[in-house]
Amino acid sequence: MGRPKTIDDTYVQRLGELVQQSPRAAGYAFDRWTAHWLRAQLLQELGIAVTDRHINRLLQQMGLSSRDRLRVHSHKRTDKRTHRDDSACSIVIADLF
Repeated sequence: MGRPKTIDDTYVQRLGELVQQSPRAAGYAFDRWTAHWLRAQLLQELGIAVTDRHINRLLQQMGLSSRDRLRVHSHKRTDKRTHRDDSACSIVIADLF
């Protein structure tokens, strides 16, 4: 009864796999997935078109929060500060992130 499902378990499983890896592994130039790019990648791979909103709904069902859902693959920043004598400087910018 009702509308037939557009997506199946394979779609949901592949979505989970994509979120766990960096977009760079899929050939993109950015570091963070968006619903739009996840949708585009899954459309290309599986030929199933859904909305960005539906992607977000699926991610929420997978237990990922709204703001951090696509930041699963975070990169640790290394401390690039050099140890030098900054006593002659009046302003020191040590870390912007």
